[in-house]
Amino acid sequence: MSCRPPFVGASAAAHCPLGNTDPFQKPLIDAKSVRCRLECPLRVPAEDIPDGYELSADRASLSVDQGTTNNNINKNLSWKCAEGFVGDALKHCNASKICNASDTSSECAPAVDLQFEFVGCKPVQPCAMAVLDPCKHNQAVGCPGGVGGLLGPGQSCEVMCRPPFTGPSSVARCPANNTLLFGGGLQFQLPGCEVEQCHDPVPPGYMRTFDGWECAEGWIGRAVRGCATDANCEPEVALSGCAQLLPCKVPASADKCRWNFTACAEARNGATCEIHCQSPFYRPDSLLGGRSSTGSARCAAGNADPNRELEVLFPPQCTAACEEPPAGPPLGFVTEGTAQKLPTNNNNSSSTGYRCAESFAGEARAECVVAPDPASLATSGAFFCRATLNFSGCSPRTACAALPLLPAGSNNNSSSSKCKFDAFSCGILQAGTQCPVPCKAPYSGSPGYALCHLNNTDSTAPPLLREPTCSLPALCEDPVPLPAGYVLPSAGGIACAKGYAGRAQRSCLVHEETGCQLTAVFSGCLKLSPCLLPAIPASDCELDASACDAGGRLEPGASCEVTCRTPLQGTPATVRCPASNTDERFAATWTAPICGCPDPKSVPLGYIKAADLWTCAGGFVGRAVKNCLCGAAAPMLSGCTPPVSCGAAGFVDDDARQGYVSGVLHFGPASLGEVMDEFGVSYYEVFLADDCGVPVSSKPLAEVLPRTVGGTYHGLWPISCCKGDVYAVSLASMALPSNAAKFLIVARTASGPTPDGLLVPLEDFNYESSGRSGNKTIVGNAAAPRSQNWRLLFATAAAAASWQVVSTTTETPVFG
Repeated sequence: MSCRPPFVGASAAAHCPLGNTDPFQKPLIDAKSVRCRLECPLRVPAEDIPDGYELSADRASLSVDQGTTNNNINKNLSWKCAEGFVGDALKHCNASKICNASDTSSECAPAVDLQFEFVGCKPVQPCAMAVLDPCKHNQAVGCPGGVGGLLGPGQSCEVMCRPPFTGPSSVARCPANNTLLFGGGLQFQLPGCEVEQCHDPVPPGYMRTFDGWECAEGWIGRAVRGCATDANCEPEVALSGCAQLLPCKVPASADKCRWNFTACAEARNGATCEIHCQSPFYRPDSLLGGRSSTGSARCAAGNADPNRELEVLFPPQCTAACEEPPAGPPLGFVTEGTAQKLPTNNNNSSSTGYRCAESFAGEARAECVVAPDPASLATSGAFFCRATLNFSGCSPRTACAALPLLPAGSNNNSSSSKCKFDAFSCGILQAGTQCPVPCKAPYSGSPGYALCHLNNTDSTAPPLLREPTCSLPALCEDPVPLPAGYVLPSAGGIACAKGYAGRAQRSCLVHEETGCQLTAVFSGCLKLSPCLLPAIPASDCELDASACDAGGRLEPGASCEVTCRTPLQGTPATVRCPASNTDERFAATWTAPICGCPDPKSVPLGYIKAADLWTCAGGFVGRAVKNCLCGAAAPMLSGCTPPVSCGAAGFVDDDARQGYVSGVLHFGPASLGEVMDEFGVSYYEVFLADDCGVPVSSKPLAEVLPRTVGGTYHGLWPISCCKGDVYAVSLASMALPSNAAKFLIVARTASGPTPDGLLVPLEDFNYESSGRSGNKTIVGNAAAPRSQNWRLLFATAAAAASWQVVSTTTETPVFG
């Protein structure tokens, strides 16, 4: 087996295993012995050679088959960049598997496709020539001219100064290997060209003096001289720094129909000018004895801005004036004066010279309105004004509208004017007429009148009505039966019926609905209504409103009590509903009681009260708390616990003598409830005690300091499991008192010894006995709350420091 061209390498043998019976068995090949590498041929087909690459020999001789090689020729050949390209030519070969095109079977016969890749050669590019000043610069022959001219790779061009400019020339070069696109790569620096001398023409706004150049009259600034060239590249003086003083514009916001700025047309450089009233549309107030008729404006000093507006110092006081219409005033107005031009006041309104004509009424007004004429502005493009005299204030007199049925008068608000008086006889009243308006039965009294004003101009306005003074009779017939809620007492008058409350009243009224008949109307009595009870739920822990449970309402005049819920105590509160309540939304009146938590009648062991505060008794630790829990039968005290050793690993007597003991006593730390906690323990005391747990001596055998400083310590023992060998007390040989039967371990607190202690069995070992029952006896368990079945009773002995313990217990050793 050999390498497939263009791969080369050592061949390897393939063989069929001896005794092969598998028709699909592939020949065995030593893959490690086959090493094929791709050999990229030097010569390449002409169609695969891109532009910019060639061999060092003639390219025409290279168009041969790919498989043809000649080692003697190839040895001295190499690829390089063709003419017009620069760079390092590199050729790469890539081979890929394809199907042999000559294979006629349905399977794909393997073949190799060889691809050639050339990199490293780039085409050289021309450089764009710099943009030159045609007046300053002169190019040599062969330099590209105009904007966008190109300088070929490797070419150069000299640029000189054009007279009258002088200065050293400069050479522009395009590198022979330039490959930058878009005309880049030019190496060039503009020559410095200057004009040494030039003539002095005098432009507008400047003048020559003995000291040099200055701004001419009507110009402002500081003249600065320089040299430049004209359009024909001729030298000339370049003067700058002077600006022409210009007049200011009329303000755009000025009322041009009112004010005349003609005198300000040439005002400039700080000059002031007069502003006059625009005639014939306005007249100065001075003609009417008013203020100044001439205003003043100023153009800012040094103004050279053609758009700068005049500064109005103060405007003239002008009054609009209009010509009276040739046909006279319009209908409804007559002239009282003879003036042809009617000046008006400052607000363009006046009634001077006019009044309302006969059969017209009102206050005659003539308003002179001056405004720009939009029609003239649209037709001629010029600005024109128009003055118009507008008349108003006079309207024709007319009859009043029919008298409407007005609401009831002040004498009786519950009846209508239709029942109270008769105004239909008046009909339509003409301006300046009136008619009487009498009372209408059952009313009686002085008549009134309706008047249409002489100067009435509104046909929809009713006449002025002066109502008659009408009243109803004091007595009228009661309805049968009486309305609900009212009764007639035998003593006379009227009262509220049972189940109603209020102040009963009766009045006589008329209504349109009853045909203006006189009827009695009753008012003032309302039906009694129960009150709303306080919203106190049955689950409330503080208040008990069970005595008020009446469907959420309390009858008028009734009451009930709200008490403090057990175990709380306090003064009961009375809930009352007024006997005269008629408001169904009225809440019953009450004041919530103040409930407190009382002291328990039976004080448990471990608590004591001092100065109205509960504290822990001697030998107990914690913080005393008094609670009245919701639903509890009585107050409770909690928080005080006696620290008691959780248990002991026991004691083994090492002294074989009868009546003598020695050894090590192991016991655990104090526990508070289910937690190993030495809070409040000052030290532990170890005593000898009798069978009842009473110490046989007031002097302890040993005192042991706690290993923690008032609390739990997870590193020494589990927090919820008793470790019975935390403390060890070594006891030297001693003679046992005749009544000594147990060890008693008591925790001492700052307030004294705890009332509970731990009893540890004591067995006196005798060598004559049959043997020991075990190594150690373990008592106590902190895995669950301790339940002491014995109590130590301390009594004061003759000595103040002595004490005695009495214990009632049923001992049950618990291992843990």
